[in-house]
Amino acid sequence: MNRQLQAFPAFRLRPPADDSAPADVVDANDLVVGQVDAAAGGYRGRAGADSGPKRADALRAAEDAAVFHLARHGPADAEHQPYSSASEARAAVALIPLQRQEIVDSAARAYFFHALRQEHVTAILDGLEAIVREHFASGTRGGCRRVARLLDQVRKPARALLSQAPGDERDWMAFPLARLLAFTEMAAGRLGATATGPVSDLDGPFPNPHSADQALATAFRTYRDVQALANALPTLPEATLHALGTLDDAAAQLPSGPCAKNRADCRTASSRLDALATAARNLDAAAPDTAAEVHARAQELTAIAADTSARLNATALLLEDAGRHGSVRTILSTLQEAELGGESDAGTRSVRVGDTETGPIRRTEDGRWTGPGITDPYRSPEGAAAALIDHFREGGPPPAVPPDDSPHQSTESTCPTPTRPGCTPSSPASRPTRTTPAPNGDGRANTRTAPPRRPSNGPAPSTTPASCATPRATRCTSPSPTNTGPEAGRARPAPMAAALAPTPRPAPCSCAPAASTSSTASCGTHSSHWDSLTPASRSPARRPGDAPRGPGTTPHS
Repeated sequence: MNRQLQAFPAFRLRPPADDSAPADVVDANDLVVGQVDAAAGGYRGRAGADSGPKRADALRAAEDAAVFHLARHGPADAEHQPYSSASEARAAVALIPLQRQEIVDSAARAYFFHALRQEHVTAILDGLEAIVREHFASGTRGGCRRVARLLDQVRKPARALLSQAPGDERDWMAFPLARLLAFTEMAAGRLGATATGPVSDLDGPFPNPHSADQALATAFRTYRDVQALANALPTLPEATLHALGTLDDAAAQLPSGPCAKNRADCRTASSRLDALATAARNLDAAAPDTAAEVHARAQELTAIAADTSARLNATALLLEDAGRHGSVRTILSTLQEAELGGESDAGTRSVRVGDTETGPIRRTEDGRWTGPGITDPYRSPEGAAAALIDHFREGGPPPAVPPDDSPHQSTESTCPTPTRPGCTPSSPASRPTRTTPAPNGDGRANTRTAPPRRPSNGPAPSTTPASCATPRATRCTSPSPTNTGPEAGRARPAPMAAALAPTPRPAPCSCAPAASTSSTASCGTHSSHWDSLTPASRSPARRPGDAPRGPGTTPHS
């Protein structure tokens, strides 16, 4: 019985007819592409004159034979299936730079001290560095095309070196180069299919602020490529110089920090990316016909900037609906179990949960989204789809929505002033005062405000989170233990056991996420909807070169 290869599902290992014959590795069309020979204490995959290392498992050896076949002939057209998500695409691309160390080690064995002087070896290493920089560029369709193009910087020198290396050099370099080629061939084909396929991760809102920052950084790196190519040209027409200056000005206006903290930042970054896309489009039209690379990179920049702008706009709409569902993460988690179809010519989108159609949702005349049972339309299709899915799960009407006094009502709200158990409104003027000697013993009275004492059998003090503290005039006062004696009014040192005990985490606020980092006293700000995501999804500090730092001086500015 044929056994499918885990790393390359299109290939299978066919058992030999007898124990002395090698096992065949066959492709999807049942054609033999390699063999697996039994070696001393293991197995070795072989394709033509090239063989891989000795393996303890026959399936691993069969994968080596498939690697040689993919390096020579590439994957079949049927294997160019789009990635199911942007994260799967990133994981596949991440395998390619991991081959760098093996390329370096094998080149050192094959060429000794002259390894880094080999033209093809240095070209491969430079291409791998470019892939590392673009590891997170596959968040948009234009970014997928960019990564697929950069893979050629690895494929071409690797294929040339594999075909030219003779004798012992080929023995050392054949398998590392074949594995590098197999990964790049498969990733390039699937990235191209992903850029044109119906992958939901490449459309609609960004799942977290960090993904938006990565897409913006990709657009800026692409702009740098256009700028470098244009500066390398010997002469440029006046119209091209003017278009380059406009492009430089548009790039200088891009945000230099996180671009998706709230919906206002999303819309600002989106408008500036639109200006960058327009400038790149004008440069493509103004560049001379002989500057083919400038034309290609300008078109690439136009696509990446337009895709990122559209996703930031969708993110702003999603942030407006986040307050009605709780958070962005709540909406996206709900949609993970459903399938949101594309928009039809009639302005409708299907919403399927398994085999059940819960929608469709449709676009209203004012650009909002509604569906069966939704009385107050949503800003984003994701918000409307999540409401229908919740209705489908509960078997009742959609969740109640807050009244909308204005079509542009903000999701910001301040914390109310609730009366919680154990909390009594009080003011500094109504609190008892206590006079204690000053610490320096100068005889001057020190008047300080003390909280009311708790009866011996009274309830334990309750903990109120600081993010939901009421204003000072109605702050919650917690009873404190009785403190009498000559040191009354002074802080007494706690016992060692109590000092080392962990501080209990305060209960989450009912009107805002507990992880809110807003510096104001309000709850439910735009950033609070993002803060409910996992910490890994928050935007870290931007590294040098990842995004524009501000206006720069260029020869054409």
